Amino acid sequence: MVPIIVKLSDFISEKNYQNLQLRFLHFCEKQGGPGTSLEELKPNDFDIIYKVQTDFNEEYYTLRFDKFISEQIPLIADRILLGLNRKLQKMDLVKEDELKRFIDKKLTILGNIRMGIKNNFGNL
Repeated sequence: MVPIIVKLSDFISEKNYQNLQLRFLHFCEKQGGPGTSLEELKPNDFDIIYKVQTDFNEEYYTLRFDKFISEQIPLIADRILLGLNRKLQKMDLVKEDELKRFIDKKLTILGNIRMGIKNNFGNL
C-alpha cells in the first residue's frame, strides 16, 4: 500500500486536495515521482503504478486514487476519535458541563469542516 497518511485537512480546500493528489502521484513509477508537479486537480479516477520492495524482488501494483481515498476515509475518522478519546482522558473532566462544552466545541469544528468539504468537493 502507498504510505500516505490522509488527514481531514486534506479535504478542507481545493489546494489541500491538490496537494494530496500530488503526494499520491509522487509514488507513481510511470508518470510521477518526487519531481512531479500538479497545476490543477486531476479527476479522481487516475491510477498510479507503485513499487513494493521485498527482500528478494520488486513487485508492481496499480492503485486508483478514488479507491485509495475511499479506503482512507474510515481511517481518518478512527484517528480523530482516538485523538479525542486521548484528550478526554488527559483532561480529567470532572464536571459534566465542562465535558459538554468541550464536545460541543469539537462537534462545531467538525461540522464546519464537513460543510467546507461538501461545498468544495460535493460527492467524492
